[in-house]
Amino acid sequence: MKKMINEIKEIPYVIERQLREYRSLIMNIVDKIKQSDFKFITVLGRGSSDNIGLFLKYLFEINMGIPVIQATPSVITLYKSKLNLKESLLITISQSGQSSDLYKFVEFANDLGATTITITNDQNSPIANISNYLIPMFAGSEKAVAATKTFVASSFASLYLNYTMRADNKHIEKLYSLPDVISDVIEMKIDDSFIELTKIKNAYVIGRGYLLPFALEAALKLKEVCNIHGEGYSASELLHGPLALIGKDFPIIYFCVDDATKEQTKKTIEYVNKIKPLAYMLTTSRDSFQVDEKYSHILKSVNEPEVDPLILITFFYRIVYKIAVEKGLDPDNPPFITKVTNTL
Repeated sequence: MKKMINEIKEIPYVIERQLREYRSLIMNIVDKIKQSDFKFITVLGRGSSDNIGLFLKYLFEINMGIPVIQATPSVITLYKSKLNLKESLLITISQSGQSSDLYKFVEFANDLGATTITITNDQNSPIANISNYLIPMFAGSEKAVAATKTFVASSFASLYLNYTMRADNKHIEKLYSLPDVISDVIEMKIDDSFIELTKIKNAYVIGRGYLLPFALEAALKLKEVCNIHGEGYSASELLHGPLALIGKDFPIIYFCVDDATKEQTKKTIEYVNKIKPLAYMLTTSRDSFQVDEKYSHILKSVNEPEVDPLILITFFYRIVYKIAVEKGLDPDNPPFITKVTNTL
């Protein structure tokens, strides 16, 4: 039962390799796609990769003002729509590069003349082979069913692509501190307060903006690895219908960084505290939040709100692993789930 934890420990080394490989590789891709005169971006993925698509949406819409849509493959594969993707840059995220519905979507986009990029861990996969451009994750073999290092690797690839497209060398240079910070986070002791989560059946994971895709990913891992019904929500959505369920047996896990969403998240926490739920905080911010100190964990930061979510999710993967082991589950092989999923 050590595949998952070993792959989490490999994350800093994967990022180091990406840093070595990406400067020229991604610059060459960006030089070529800028000639395609695309008008919008479409992101395509399933499961964890779909969460990265949402991360890409925030990155490009916030920093470059480029509209981004998240693809729904069945529109093409089952409903046979003639979706107009001619002026789109299609970015596909797929750990295996083998999902048949994603393949069909990329094939359709190619036929229309769209520009296609695939971020994948398998450079010889079917989707990689039909895409115009390829960004490898360089993550090496991933044996555990739950994606960890490939999720962080594809998130990092998304960041590097975005920074290169906006010619932001200042932020690219900041990425070089990330492997050391993540290494330190991986070595941190997991506080026993998280053992309380072994007794619950449901939880919310809350993050807004750049953090929302990582809250969704964290909630997915609670389901997949810990047999806990986790749901990810934006801090702005929590105060609507979802608020009705929370309590001591339905805890909240907050993700927070120093960005434009922080003050609103603080107000949300202040409001929710009236219900007195069990609440955890994972943050890279040095500001105080109204969460019991026992359940508040401040992690190291690279002082970039777009990058810090990768630090938070890496630490959370270790929490997920610990909860699963404490519950007597096998984190490497969740029941009924396979590494490559076909949905066509």
